[in-house]
Amino acid sequence: MSIQSYYPITNIWFCLLVVAALEAQAIYTWQFRKMPGAKMAAYSQVCKAIWLLALILASINAGLPAKLFWIAVQKMTVVILPYLWLLFTLQISQQQKLIPSVIKHCISGILGYLLLVILLNWNELIWRQAWLDGQTVMLVGETGQWFAQVYGYLLGITTTVLAVRWVVITAGLRRRQALWYLLAALISWASHFIWKFSGGSIQAMPWGFLINGVFV
Repeated sequence: MSIQSYYPITNIWFCLLVVAALEAQAIYTWQFRKMPGAKMAAYSQVCKAIWLLALILASINAGLPAKLFWIAVQKMTVVILPYLWLLFTLQISQQQKLIPSVIKHCISGILGYLLLVILLNWNELIWRQAWLDGQTVMLVGETGQWFAQVYGYLLGITTTVLAVRWVVITAGLRRRQALWYLLAALISWASHFIWKFSGGSIQAMPWGFLINGVFV
């Protein structure tokens, strides 16, 4: 399996600023929690804030066990966020009926299973080996890690397709609204792939989270 690298974060203060901005956005959005999608939007901002905080705590802790715990928390938010974004898009675009209830329950069940496996690294399904190279955490990923990535990508692709469909089937003000949310989703994809192809550098993620949240 592939080796994952978690490098020390050099822009901690900027990441903390983004965390504060995300929390402020979540609190602001929560005022409209009775509107479709508002709760999921707020939960998504909190999830992104925890994602960044977990990486910060993994970076500043000296011991490997503490680092691995916070990396596990970060990996949990990675699978939670696409799920929340899917629910948000379904609710705000009023496309809930497109996905049968049994499929929604399966998606929720898989999410719960993945969270438990990631937290406990059950049977070493997420990583088999972990060591420190200086302050960089090196992980040898296992099958569970691959499965979690596929799960997240499938949810992300489904959500993007629903966002595109929302643009196509609407007109006027609703279409302009749909275009803004589609653009927000594309920004998330862009920041994710920059993060992946930059060897695990975190630099792109805070900017992607911040811009996405402002658009939403």
